[in-house]
Amino acid sequence: GGTNIHDGLREALELGGREPLERFEKGPDTLFLLSDGYPSRGKFRDIRRLRGWFRTEDRVRRIRVNTIGVGKQAESLLKGLADDSGGEFVSLK
Repeated sequence: GGTNIHDGLREALELGGREPLERFEKGPDTLFLLSDGYPSRGKFRDIRRLRGWFRTEDRVRRIRVNTIGVGKQAESLLKGLADDSGGEFVSLK
């Protein structure tokens, strides 16, 4: 019923633990995100705010986010997340 990219990214950031040091030592170094790229649910629905939040949360760990976009909406957010993190964006139009 909707796309909640914020909560998915937040959960992925916390995979190593809730504390920043735990996340840094035990968390993932790469994520794959498959989405239509249109955040219609969650804390941030605005693309700029969502990207800014992720950059801030991931400023130390620097997780590479590879994104796979499905549909026309995907490129704006998903390419941005990939570019911001050193990942790659692929579109499945």
